[in-house]
Amino acid sequence: MKHSNKIARKGVQLSIIGLIAALMGIGQNGLLVSLPFLVTHSVFSLPTWSIIMAIGSFLFLPAAPFWGRYSDKHGCTVAGMVPAIQHWAILLPPSNNATSRT
Repeated sequence: MKHSNKIARKGVQLSIIGLIAALMGIGQNGLLVSLPFLVTHSVFSLPTWSIIMAIGSFLFLPAAPFWGRYSDKHGCTVAGMVPAIQHWAILLPPSNNATSRT
């Protein structure tokens, strides 16, 4: 009976991990879907947004343990920071030297 309880607990844990991974994928897709809006309404061009997203994706893996500990201590989550940063980027006034985007 003990062995079946361990297997059931591992199954639940794996299901939770899978759900978290799926939610992270949905969040990344949300960012990709909002990219055209961000490009047209912010001062950053498409190549700049692409570089920002690539750097963020590249740094995610080594930074994940740090953000996990930080959010556990302070209650600040990445899910709350990403929309705040997107809002900040949209509010930046466009510069006069901005290239035309078609």
